[in-house]
Amino acid sequence: MSDGYRVCPDCGERKPAAEFAAKKNAADGLHTYCRPCNNARSYASARRLHGSTRSRALLLRYGLTEQDVEAMVAEQRGLCAICVERPAAHVDHDHRAGWVRGVLCFTCNVGLGNFGDDEYGLRLAARYLRMHQHRGSPLMAAQGFRVCMCCGKRKPFADFAARRSEGAKVGEDRMQPCCSACLGARGRGDSGKWHGDVVGTRIRRRFGLTESQADALVAAQGAACAVCRIRPPEHVDHDHASGRIRGILCFTCNTGMGNFGDDPDRLLLAANYLKGDACRIQLVV
Repeated sequence: MSDGYRVCPDCGERKPAAEFAAKKNAADGLHTYCRPCNNARSYASARRLHGSTRSRALLLRYGLTEQDVEAMVAEQRGLCAICVERPAAHVDHDHRAGWVRGVLCFTCNVGLGNFGDDEYGLRLAARYLRMHQHRGSPLMAAQGFRVCMCCGKRKPFADFAARRSEGAKVGEDRMQPCCSACLGARGRGDSGKWHGDVVGTRIRRRFGLTESQADALVAAQGAACAVCRIRPPEHVDHDHASGRIRGILCFTCNTGMGNFGDDPDRLLLAANYLKGDACRIQLVV
């Protein structure tokens, strides 16, 4: 390999050294086979010894075979152990104790991770969502009224301008969170620094909050996330169906609630799951 090239024994091609993966215990510090051939050999070895690359990964990480996981999924009737709605696809385990708890769907698995597998945090999030469920009752909407998030007054739909965004989701009322009078009053005021701040402008346009209102909301929460009361508040949380603002949350709680569809029942199911209502299998170490 004096010229920086070598021949792969499998494909027989002469390739530059960069095409060969590093190997510490090799005399020249490189694998014998080029990267594509070396990968093909690894996959073939995994299939020969373990049946598939997934079986090998499951065995190394969880001490389970692919058949063990399939049996768990069958016991769960093919559905996520938390929401019992979407297909079970991801093995979930306790990162501290090593217990395999069940097989989850992608969103529930990521949601648990965002909450740090914290049962208490999940219950706090469920309580937070239920605390805000009474706002904007279906009866009020059926009567053609909603509450302005700026002045707090009950006003007819005609007093709210339409949202300009074309990306409104199904179920949204497609109206501004603040009435036209409040939007006009804010527009006539001296916006100053608020309009010069890119993040502030985005929040103002999307949620109808002024800088002083956002600061007051953060202060009312004790300068902490409205859910966990630990981490700093950074993200405005709103009801995706009505557009109403519920509070300002940390990244973890805001993202975690989104993973569970802002559904307090699913959050409680996840908390109960962590408490130990699901099957547990100890990892082989």
